[in-house]
Amino acid sequence: MDPREVALRGLLPAWRRRDFDGGRAVVRAALERVLGVLPEGFALVRGEGGAPVPVVGGRRAPWAVSLSHRGEVTVAAVRRCGCPVGVDVEVADPGNEVLRGVLGRGDRVDEGLDATLLLAAKEAAYKACAGAWAGLCAYRVTPVAAGSGSASGSGSGSGELRIRPDRRAGVPRLLQAWTYRAGDFVVVVTGPGLARPELVACGRELLLRPAGR
Repeated sequence: MDPREVALRGLLPAWRRRDFDGGRAVVRAALERVLGVLPEGFALVRGEGGAPVPVVGGRRAPWAVSLSHRGEVTVAAVRRCGCPVGVDVEVADPGNEVLRGVLGRGDRVDEGLDATLLLAAKEAAYKACAGAWAGLCAYRVTPVAAGSGSASGSGSGSGELRIRPDRRAGVPRLLQAWTYRAGDFVVVVTGPGLARPELVACGRELLLRPAGR
């Protein structure tokens, strides 16, 4: 483990260390699936705003990484091309109270986009845009029309969303997002030009790898 990782881990309480270790294990597994073998000197360090940053030999690696934890579930998304990516996992709750504080102009909860999906999509978009907007209300989320992939559904099915951040220099105008339901959890992964990712369940952990990207 990189000295910076060791130092950060030592500052965390025991319950946070479990998340810390689990997150790094899932990211390593995801990158190994993408790259085949991790380069010597790989580490995952804390970047600006707390976002995970992959480095090799002390230098930033050309991949994008995003992590999310909820209870015993850890989710990781990686992109080999280095394009931004964000992921979020939430416990399914159609009446999610947290959502009330992050609804923005044009946001609407209905049969095609329940409260948990909307919240997870905004959280994932915030990460993909590197926190360019402080408020989640700045990310407008809409489901893709049925027939092209619906955001609604149950079980392990997936759906598709479009996310449009408020305009600002350096922020993508449009994010493609993919949704998954796995048991009691909802997962959303998003990024500009993101192809449909692959979802692999490993016990209580979920592994996301954007297919071919």
